[in-house]
Amino acid sequence: MKLNKNFTSGFLVLFAAAVALTFLSPAEAQNVQEGKAVVRALLGAPEYSKGGATFIPLKVNTVLHSGDVVKTKKGDHVDLFFGKNNGVVQVAENSTLLFDKLSFQDGGAEIVSDTQLDLRAGAIHGKVNKMAKASKYEIKTPHGVTGIRAAKYSVSADSTVTVAEGAAIVVVYVTGGVAQSPITVNAGETVSPGGTPKPASKELINDILNGLHDGENHIGNQLFMEVFGASIVGEPFISPTLPRGDD
Repeated sequence: MKLNKNFTSGFLVLFAAAVALTFLSPAEAQNVQEGKAVVRALLGAPEYSKGGATFIPLKVNTVLHSGDVVKTKKGDHVDLFFGKNNGVVQVAENSTLLFDKLSFQDGGAEIVSDTQLDLRAGAIHGKVNKMAKASKYEIKTPHGVTGIRAAKYSVSADSTVTVAEGAAIVVVYVTGGVAQSPITVNAGETVSPGGTPKPASKELINDILNGLHDGENHIGNQLFMEVFGASIVGEPFISPTLPRGDD
């Protein structure tokens, strides 16, 4: 998504209250480490690209970094574990997700993470745990940016955002390349471009929560099996109601 200077500067101002901007000394900057997302379960035949290279089959335990892209087709599904970059993400079928930036700074007392995702098609839903005040977790879509602090959420490429549980999410939609006023979406609400937050259906909320519970179980089972020298390929939850991308 191409953003003009008005949007970039506006976005930084809008999120200043939610994200503490820190100026790192050279020593601190050297402590910033590359983050990763690990594939813990999948269904179908999803693919991925390393830094713009040709797409190849995605496998369980594949490690993804900044610049990589995951692409799913109809019937595909991927569960990702973000480790020190916080939480889990499920990539739904017919989706394209770019990892814009995955990095973290481990200061011992707390981890400051920077997670920036670019959802270009389809939908994702995920869980973000409580983060250090200076951490950042953002999802770009073709029509805006969503900033998340600690919530279970769903975001689709048409920029519909739903909060199933947790803290409020801030959404900034873009019209004609210009950022609009930020919208706060509370737990149990959903919003789409041009609209205002409204109560989400119980079906949608339960769908997000059930999907995340299922995904976390697969991730937990995979980690358990690895400790004992085995591996598994899970059968992730496939959402019947979350938005889908184009076939």
